[in-house]
Amino acid sequence: MTARLRLLEPHAAVVVLPFVRRWRDLATPLDEVRGLLTVPRTEMPRSLRRYAAALNDLCAGLEHRSPATARPAATAGRAAVPTRGRTS
Repeated sequence: MTARLRLLEPHAAVVVLPFVRRWRDLATPLDEVRGLLTVPRTEMPRSLRRYAAALNDLCAGLEHRSPATARPAATAGRAAVPTRGRTS
């Protein structure tokens, strides 16, 4: 698994979230995940608090990243190619 994550590293962001044991037994755990950020931390089960904290950190990180680091420039590493027959 580690080797595969290393291969993806230059092309994607990999975020490891804490394992939540109680979701193994739920038929639709995503229903609980969807509402997780709207519930105050003190009102959620203890087993979900670490996951909610990690999710909040992830959201905060995405909101504060700069556009320059979010996506490489489209022309980086490419030479300009003149077009024929077009005049400016």
